[in-house]
Amino acid sequence: MSSYAAKVMHDDGEQMVYLVTGLRAAIPVWCYAMVPSRTRASFSQAVRQGKVNIAQFGQILFSGQGIQPPQEIEAIVSNYYSD
Repeated sequence: MSSYAAKVMHDDGEQMVYLVTGLRAAIPVWCYAMVPSRTRASFSQAVRQGKVNIAQFGQILFSGQGIQPPQEIEAIVSNYYSD
């Protein structure tokens, strides 16, 4: 079973940018996802259940393998989506 956690990185009232981290087939993965506020509840439920298909809920901005995104990607997201 996959395991995921999501942290809100940006919320402008219409859409949220999440950093989703977890394990997929025992490999650490991360993803920045833009999720419209109208799908937030179902997205949060899917994260809790470990059944996240980002395309069902929003758009993948960046993704990769590892425990955390590279600093360069974190900087891009932080700069572009700062509140």
